[in-house]
Amino acid sequence: MVVNKTTNLARVLQKYYLHKGNRIIFANKMTLNQLAITMWERLGFHEMDASVLSRVIHGERLFTQKQLSVFCDLLKISRREKFSLKEILLSDIYKKFRLEPNFYNFNSFGSLIENLIKKIAEFRMIGNPYLASELTDILLGEIKAATANLSFSSKTRRLFD
Repeated sequence: MVVNKTTNLARVLQKYYLHKGNRIIFANKMTLNQLAITMWERLGFHEMDASVLSRVIHGERLFTQKQLSVFCDLLKISRREKFSLKEILLSDIYKKFRLEPNFYNFNSFGSLIENLIKKIAEFRMIGNPYLASELTDILLGEIKAATANLSFSSKTRRLFD
C-alpha cells in the first residue's frame, strides 16, 4: 500500500502549473528553474532553489510564509487566493508540528500559543533557528489576529504592530 504524503498545499498548487513533457510550466509561463531563480533573487539570494520548489509542489516540503508570498506575487495570484493559500499552508504547518488550533473556541487560543512557544524553544535548543524563526512568525501572526478582535488601548495595540 502506497502512503500519500502530499500536503494540502501541494494539491492546491497543482492548478498553477502544467507538466509539458518532463518540464513544469507555471501559470506565468516560467519553468520550474526560472521561477526558482526569480524567487531566490526576491528572497535575498537564499531560501530557494529548484529542488526546494520541486519538493514543495510534490508535497515533500512546505513553503515558508515569505516564500509563499513571493510565489503568489510572481504568479500574480489574487489577494483572495493568496489568503486562502496562506490558510492552507498554516493548516499544513500545524499538522506537521502536531498543533491543533481551534479557531472557533477562544479558550483554546492560549493552548495554541503555549504549544507554539514550546515548539519554538524546542527548535532553538536543538540548534534549528530556521524552524524556530518560522514558528515565531506564525506565533506573531496569531497574536496580531487575536488582538485585532479585542478592544485594547492604542498604547497596548502598538506593542503588537
